[in-house]
Amino acid sequence: MSKGTERKEKLFKIYSDNLKWISEKSSLKRIIIDLDYGCLCPICQRYFDKKDNSLLTFDHNPPKSLGGKDGVLTCETCNNEAGHKIDKELLIALSEIDINCFKPNTKFRKKLQNESTLNGTVSADFTIGHNKELTINLIKKNSNPVAFDNFIKSENISYTNPIFINNDPLSGGWHKEYKFTFEKENKTDERLASIGLLKIAYLIGFQKLGHTFLFNKNLENIRKQIKSPEEHFMNHPFWIHFNFPDEYLGLNMIMKPKELRCFLVIFDLKTDADKYRFAIALPGYNEGDEQIYENINRLLCKGDGFLNLELNNYINNVYDIKDEKKVFAPAKLWDELMKLE
Repeated sequence: MSKGTERKEKLFKIYSDNLKWISEKSSLKRIIIDLDYGCLCPICQRYFDKKDNSLLTFDHNPPKSLGGKDGVLTCETCNNEAGHKIDKELLIALSEIDINCFKPNTKFRKKLQNESTLNGTVSADFTIGHNKELTINLIKKNSNPVAFDNFIKSENISYTNPIFINNDPLSGGWHKEYKFTFEKENKTDERLASIGLLKIAYLIGFQKLGHTFLFNKNLENIRKQIKSPEEHFMNHPFWIHFNFPDEYLGLNMIMKPKELRCFLVIFDLKTDADKYRFAIALPGYNEGDEQIYENINRLLCKGDGFLNLELNNYINNVYDIKDEKKVFAPAKLWDELMKLE
C-alpha cells in the first residue's frame, strides 16, 4: 500500500468512525442504519462508503501552494469544481501582494516603458533576493525590437565624487541609470479569493469537529457559496481584521461581545515571500447565530471598526475528533457557553 493510499484510508477511518459514533448516539441511527461504514463529503454532503470511497480525494487545506496539508477528504466533484478555481484566485491574490510590495524571495515579469519606448514595451524579469537585493534582467526576445534598442540608449550617465568614501564600491564614480514605469499587478478577483478563505475556514471546522459541525443548519449558505462561488449567497463581510496571537491559531469561539458570538477560525497562508494570517467567522449552532455577518458589518465596518473580543480556545487545546467520548462535546460546550451573559 502506497503512503498516499495509507493516508487516505486513515482519514476515511477517522471521519467514518466519527459519523458512526454520532449515529449510534442520536436519532441519525434510524437514517443510516442500513448504510455501510462511510462518511460525508463536507461540501456537498453526499455519503460515501467503503465501496465508493475511491471517489473521495485529498483536499489540501489550506491549498498546498499556500502551505497546506492533505488533512481532509472531499469528493472529486467538489474538489475539482469548487476547489481549484477559488484556490487559484487566492494564490493570485497573495502573490500580487508579494509583487506589489516588492517582498523578498519574489520573482515576476513586467513590461517596462519610458519616453524612449513610445508605444512599445521591454520585457524584464525582476528577482528580489532574501536580503531585498533587486536584480532586473531585460529579455530582448520578448520585447518590441525598436523599443528595446531605444530603451538601452535611454541610459543616463552621471559621476559622483562623495567627500566620504565608504566600503561600497558603488558609492563613487560613474553611474548608469534607467528610468521606467510598469503597471501594478491587478489580476485578482477579490470576491473569489475571499470565498477561498471561507472554504479553508469551513474545512478546518470540519477537520476539527467532524460531522457534528456539518449538521449545523446555519452553515447551509456557506456550503452553497463554496459550491457556487460565482453566485452571491454571502453579502456581508465574514472576516475580522486583527493580528491574533499564535495561541489562537485554529478553531475558537468568540464569547464577547454577545452580538459577535461565533466560531472564529484563524489560520496562516504562506507564500515564498511572506506569511499572511486570516480570521474567518462561522455561525454557531443556535437560532439567530446566522446573523453574525450582519453584526460584523454593523459593529466592525463602521466607526472605529474595532471592539475588544474575548475568545475561548478550548476546542484547540482539548477536543479530539478521534475520541468517541467527546463526539458531542463541541455542540454541548456551545450551548453551555452561549447561556453565559
